[in-house]
Amino acid sequence: MFWRAAGLTYVAYSRIAARTVRKCTKVSLNIGIPPTKLKMTPWENGKMIKNEQ
Repeated sequence: MFWRAAGLTYVAYSRIAARTVRKCTKVSLNIGIPPTKLKMTPWENGKMIKNEQ
């Protein structure tokens, strides 16, 4: 509970977190950000399978 060590109540902590998430997800601010890539790695029986692509 790092928020308590910082002297915040849970309500204050969650309010700050919600405001930060809202600022980060605004569409107009994200226009210049290039698209991201997602790399998928197949696994079988707990081991990574080599991708043949």
